[in-house]
Amino acid sequence: MNVLPIGADLSQLHARTTLYGLEIVVPSRTVTGAIYTVQVTEDRSLRCNCPGFLHRGDCHHVRSLVFLASKTAKKHGPQDTQVESFHALGDRADRQREVLEWLKDNGPACNREIAAGLSWPVNRVTPRIYELRELELVKDAGRKWDSDTARNVHVWAFAKMP
Repeated sequence: MNVLPIGADLSQLHARTTLYGLEIVVPSRTVTGAIYTVQVTEDRSLRCNCPGFLHRGDCHHVRSLVFLASKTAKKHGPQDTQVESFHALGDRADRQREVLEWLKDNGPACNREIAAGLSWPVNRVTPRIYELRELELVKDAGRKWDSDTARNVHVWAFAKMP
């Protein structure tokens, strides 16, 4: 089912409100001069009166509106919860410093071991290792077998302090 995202700005389209909800007038892309109406229902689902939608339950008009609405909804910026989460993470340099100091104190380790040592999720460590490698503060110390994940993993070592 095609559904418009919440926050979608449809002000750029020729739209009108009817007894049945919002209707958006769209031109046909195959029949010159033909126009179709896409209706936005109360549950935010979309229905078009073009032959394609009537036959398949989907059409270019509806897909285009969903795509357009998704791009416009993204332009409205992050949700409040995303901003709160970002601020809760703290400064990136502080997180990099913590990883670097942990490696300096504990020696070479894989991302999972660093994460466990810092009590962080591994997806918080992996980008910090990448950033520190780019700064040449951490170096690749080879590979080893990780029995917890049953995989060969990279081992990272402290290279130098900034």
